Amino acid sequence: MAKRQKAIEDAEAAPDVTADPRPFEALLEETEELVDALENGELSLEDSMKKYEDGIANLRRCTTILTSARQKVQQLIESSNQDLLLENFDSDEENNEPEEE
Repeated sequence: MAKRQKAIEDAEAAPDVTADPRPFEALLEETEELVDALENGELSLEDSMKKYEDGIANLRRCTTILTSARQKVQQLIESSNQDLLLENFDSDEENNEPEEE
């Protein structure tokens, strides 16, 4: 029972990542700066924990933004083709190789 209460309290204390109005690029740049500061090793434990928490919040917001963008792209593809056409964005490198003749 105590674990469940702790999980509820943690969820309530978690920042609302959807409320951050900053664009993806700004969040990513700040996250890179946070990582640099953490890797430097000159921060106190308290400062390190705060930067880590901020970085996690930024990454969650970035994930939300990317998921939303991917859904919009899929909707555009659907509406233009009238069928569902999902592109595998991860295999772009394979598709860009020159064809052998």
